[in-house]
Amino acid sequence: MADGKGNGRGRYSMEFDLGDLLMMADAMSSSVTRSMMYNGDSKRSAERFREIMRAFDELSPIPRDLRTGRTGGYEFYNACCDVRAARTYGIHVIRERRWREEDDKVDIVVVADGVSHRIAHEVRVDDVEALVTRLEETFEEISGPETVLLSRLQCRLAAGTEYVWNDEGDRAQIAETLDRVIDPEGFPGVRELVEIREMSRDYESRAEDGRRVYEVALGVPARCKETVGQALAADLQEPGSTPSRKQ
Repeated sequence: MADGKGNGRGRYSMEFDLGDLLMMADAMSSSVTRSMMYNGDSKRSAERFREIMRAFDELSPIPRDLRTGRTGGYEFYNACCDVRAARTYGIHVIRERRWREEDDKVDIVVVADGVSHRIAHEVRVDDVEALVTRLEETFEEISGPETVLLSRLQCRLAAGTEYVWNDEGDRAQIAETLDRVIDPEGFPGVRELVEIREMSRDYESRAEDGRRVYEVALGVPARCKETVGQALAADLQEPGSTPSRKQ
């Protein structure tokens, strides 16, 4: 039965959003298994599910073996939704602490307006550059014209003098330092664009004034990256002393 959209005579088509691709591929993968379990000796339906899965996989910017377990499709869909509406977003390479330090693998996290989505898991370092480039091109297609792509800034900063045993407390102390050092008058929009990506406590290290030293990764607009790094480095050495805040 025809529907006025080119569908009929037993053939149908429909449009899929970019964010749908990985979810549909994952759904088809599960359907292959279910079909083989419940469809008796017939393998036709399983093969059809597999064909559809491969079609979605070919369109996906993330290879199947690099997705985040069973949640990869959902994470990518949510990332796409958030990037479309975001004022800022970044694509970050995260090296998790693993039992085997020699593991040469990283994860890829998309952060849109401060909300994180781990979309690729245990990516070999040799494959990172090509994957990140493909993701940058992919998200550029769906981001708004005023959306800012944040660059990664790895640095150390000093924040607070007391031990804090939870991430919320750490983030609060780091936020205080950023609020003080990154003056919004000198860095227009930077303070609200900075994102804390990852951090590790350095229990042996303190600044001269007794503040704890953190290793952090921030997302900042590329045009401000060098200036922000200099300001945080100066504050680490001499609290309250930062380079000129003029752009």
